[in-house]
Amino acid sequence: PPTKPAAAAQRSDTPQSAPVQSNAGSVQSAGTPAPASPEVLVKVETDKYTAWVSSKGMTIARYELKGFQSHIKPPVQLVKQGEHALGVVFTGNQGKRVDTRKLDAVFVNLPSEPIVGKGSASTVVRGRIDLGNGSSSERTLTCTGDTYVIDAGCTMTNLDNVMPSTQRWFDISWERGLQY
Repeated sequence: PPTKPAAAAQRSDTPQSAPVQSNAGSVQSAGTPAPASPEVLVKVETDKYTAWVSSKGMTIARYELKGFQSHIKPPVQLVKQGEHALGVVFTGNQGKRVDTRKLDAVFVNLPSEPIVGKGSASTVVRGRIDLGNGSSSERTLTCTGDTYVIDAGCTMTNLDNVMPSTQRWFDISWERGLQY
């Protein structure tokens, strides 16, 4: 079925936000990232949660559950402060670990105005990470109003240029567990 907007997706008004940069960091041949751009956060609001998607690797920088309170302070926050969940990690051609949470993504489909909706409708946040040498990673995060699930998709293009033929796999990483 066609994807319908269900959540308010917008650039965050927090001090950490910055305009979307077109010069995304890339892996380069040695597996080291290019100089980083300021982090851009996109706020996604649904019936069940509020999430902030980061331009650092198209990751989840914050995920707050609605309707739940923590014993420490409300709301329940599932991503530890300063961490980025759902990053892609792989071994580059030079044998170095490539962690896309340290690379800059360019958001592909940010709406010019907030998308507002509820219920079973969905919205997709999409971003592209330049991995260098003609390679890229496109991430999609699909948020639906009536569920806590964020469907994450990853399309890797031209990996032959950045990944050795003996190590053709990558991991989706949510390190340091859930904070609750």
